Amino acid sequence: MLANLTEINVFKSTNGVFSKPEISLNTGKILSHYDSEFCEKTIFNFYLKTLIVSWLRDLSYHWKSEIPSASEKFERIGLLAKIKNGETYSQNYE
Repeated sequence: MLANLTEINVFKSTNGVFSKPEISLNTGKILSHYDSEFCEKTIFNFYLKTLIVSWLRDLSYHWKSEIPSASEKFERIGLLAKIKNGETYSQNYE
């Protein structure tokens, strides 16, 4: 998964090779469920990561939403079941 202020892209690796994204999402539409002012204020990298982790934990544990944003897209590619009750880690390549 790669994310920035405009897009969240989820890739599938085949033999260590990544092709086009399996899912491409609008960051603002997804993360505004966790901060209603997301599209209206300056977002720094640390806060972006925090919101993405919140969303992923919601997908995994449903702590905020019964059906979190993009659940159907994650389910369609078989990823929703794989992240259920999982843990989140981030890598920082800045």
